[in-house]
Amino acid sequence: MPRPTGSKNKVTLQTRKLLQNIVEKNITKIETELDLLNGKQYMDSIIKLVEFLIPKAKESEEIQEVPQLSIHLTGLHKHDISNQNTINK
Repeated sequence: MPRPTGSKNKVTLQTRKLLQNIVEKNITKIETELDLLNGKQYMDSIIKLVEFLIPKAKESEEIQEVPQLSIHLTGLHKHDISNQNTINK
């Protein structure tokens, strides 16, 4: 029988709690080991750790259409516009 919609998966919750406890008990060791790394190794390790903290963004398949923008200039007279065109040539 499947679990009800919206209910939490107990195994996933237990696993997360176990991993959280391991990390909390070993935070000093983790920091020490990270300090021993440099450059690419350090960055790769940080990126891998971040993936567990922040969910990956899903690519959006929906393309939103950008509304057409129209600009209307006010305060200019016809002779101002024709003078400006003459200056720019």
